[in-house]
Amino acid sequence: MDTNWDESVILDLVHLSEFTGGNDDVRDSALRVFVENAPQYYELLVASDADNWKERAHKLKGAARSLGAWRTAKQGERAEFLEGPYENEAARLDCLSELKARLDELISHIQLILKGDTE
Repeated sequence: MDTNWDESVILDLVHLSEFTGGNDDVRDSALRVFVENAPQYYELLVASDADNWKERAHKLKGAARSLGAWRTAKQGERAEFLEGPYENEAARLDCLSELKARLDELISHIQLILKGDTE
């Protein structure tokens, strides 16, 4: 792991604005796509095997990272580089549990933004 994303940041709105060119419509579209796809990426990770664990964790991490969702991206990175996820079931399940909690938190935060309740 080579990143030092600030895990206290659920969604970096400055990064998101740069990513979307400051266009609120593009921002909202990117957020909607994430909300629609990220839970599926998580479910694919849960259903993965030793051959595709790393690839699926990387996909979820990348989706979060693109938006500036550092808290979720960091846990996705932990999943991606988890040592022997199928040799250590307890570590894999703990990692998945934390990733799910962070993903749910992020999606709730995004839904508030999409409703206009927060910026």
